[in-house]
Amino acid sequence: MVDLRFDFRDLFKAGRYAFSGKKMAVHFGGIAIWYTIYEILLYLSVLISGQVKEFWRAFGLLPICPFMDFSKYQIEVQTITYVAMGIGYLVAFIIFFVTSTMVSKITLQQLRGDDFYSMRDSAGFARKQWKTIFGAFLALVAIFIFCIIWPVGLGLLGKIPAVGKVITMLAAFLLIPAFLLGLLMALVVVAFVVALFFVPAITACVEQDTFESVYQDFSIVWNQPWRLAVYEILLMVWKAICVSVLAVMSGFGFFLVLLPLNLLIRGQFDEILWRADGWLGGIVQQIPYISISPAPQDPSALLAIAGMLMALTILFIVGFVSSYFASMASVGNTIIYVVLRQKISDENLLEVEEEEEEEEITPTELEEQAEEAVEESAESESQTEQPEAGKPEEDKSET
Repeated sequence: MVDLRFDFRDLFKAGRYAFSGKKMAVHFGGIAIWYTIYEILLYLSVLISGQVKEFWRAFGLLPICPFMDFSKYQIEVQTITYVAMGIGYLVAFIIFFVTSTMVSKITLQQLRGDDFYSMRDSAGFARKQWKTIFGAFLALVAIFIFCIIWPVGLGLLGKIPAVGKVITMLAAFLLIPAFLLGLLMALVVVAFVVALFFVPAITACVEQDTFESVYQDFSIVWNQPWRLAVYEILLMVWKAICVSVLAVMSGFGFFLVLLPLNLLIRGQFDEILWRADGWLGGIVQQIPYISISPAPQDPSALLAIAGMLMALTILFIVGFVSSYFASMASVGNTIIYVVLRQKISDENLLEVEEEEEEEEITPTELEEQAEEAVEESAESESQTEQPEAGKPEEDKSET
């Protein structure tokens, strides 16, 4: 078990624990699955709307945001494309929270001393707890809807021509309860925002139902709001530093690999970059200190394949850095929740597993002892029966 200090200093372990092949592979796999689904949905939608050439020329294989300004690209996005992008980002939401729960569980087991907890085990855990993960969000939304339905109902009743003003006047007597209801709604909104950060960690640590996850979410918001805010800000700063270092090192390493190619086969390398820039919607030429040559007069099919592989490699590097960012978020929020839980209830979540194992071992030991006692009693009975069986024969011989 890792010895934590249970204060802000534990957050700085997130950078080291997040830089793990197991954790980053989980998030990288999630990012790759989402990216593939998103691009398929996007280009199916533009194929239906007849805008494949426009989108490919403008964006290539880049994932795009539905809220960006498409007018500067002279593209009029159709409704079906917006729907496809919305579905794609909904898939991203689902995949991220599933993979984040997996990484949080791996992190918790590692903090408990189990370094051999596998990705398959974490996938099984997430498969078992997926209702809890998304049920927490649905429960918070349901609470908010239940709270807001009352003022909405009074507003609709106030629009009735005959008695609307009377209902509005009577509703004015409920302004103080309405104010308290508004405070509850504000608390629910804050709890929902916090849940976006901590539901995977809570699910991994608590392993209970949706109600318990929602309760723990409100608990950290109500009992440790300042520590929650300060720790999360520190984690964001630490993430920015660590991810920036990894991004710079990744870019520098890629530059060192490509430098000999640029010096030895400059013409071919320029065509490869030009091809890769086309696959990525012109983003390569926006990188500082990189200049893209115009289209070659005699393009090569072999270099076209090399350009495609170059584009995929750039996407891989972006996914690699992004997976570290996501892994650090999952690991950091798990550590924060373990620390806050200790501050709230003086409970060390890292010791729970050991207690559970002891509780599981004790009944089996008792059963083994009971079986041994039964076997010993059976042996003793068999030994006592043998002399008794031999007495009649001795009596016959004497007579």
